[in-house]
Amino acid sequence: MSIFEKKSGQNAKGRVGQGSVNSKYLQQCREDNPDSPPARNKASLKLSNCRINTPPDKLDIGKEFEVACQVDFINDYNPTNAKVIFVFTSKFEDSTEECKTTFSGIIDLNSKSQTITATGKLPAPQSSPPEGTKVPYFVTASHPEAELSAKSDEVNVLISSPSDDEGEHIADRSITITTENGSLLNGAQYVLCEDGKKVKQGMLNENSQLSYVAKPGFKYSIYLLNAGATEEVVDV
Repeated sequence: MSIFEKKSGQNAKGRVGQGSVNSKYLQQCREDNPDSPPARNKASLKLSNCRINTPPDKLDIGKEFEVACQVDFINDYNPTNAKVIFVFTSKFEDSTEECKTTFSGIIDLNSKSQTITATGKLPAPQSSPPEGTKVPYFVTASHPEAELSAKSDEVNVLISSPSDDEGEHIADRSITITTENGSLLNGAQYVLCEDGKKVKQGMLNENSQLSYVAKPGFKYSIYLLNAGATEEVVDV
């Protein structure tokens, strides 16, 4: 098959017609190279109704909270990432600050419409406003394949230190560890954990004691090492 075909005759000005592309060749090109399909929409889900479930009067720095968000799959396909990220933002004076700590909720990839939740301990504003200040907080839910992020309504959080009777104020603590019959364990090795994460390691002093700084909203555990039959875990 010839790609080009010659036009016979002359045009109105007497010039000989030029060649043109054979129509059968054009048809063959279309069959060999069909049009590309439309680009896939990157959004695979929609986030909506982001909210803070914990009542405002129960929200406190370093205390447990719960947030939630509605998730709906769109465009007839499932997301490839199962994690929705929640980020708190606080407002103080003329600044708006995202809290460094993020929280996540997990999507059930077998459910096209669902509500997911996340829990944690409310982070403090980075600007450290004075005690007694009411600071507006809101939370934003995001996902790399979502159409848009979703933002909750604002709630006011009263900045305050936990009361002494709660036993969670910031303070130096000294713990004495003994055997069941009261024998000292001076020289025994220990590991101190803060919410399950190792923060300190050392040896008990001559009085079978260790010291550490307790921060509000955290649970501390002490693990004894190489203590023979006295090995145990002490929750503080």
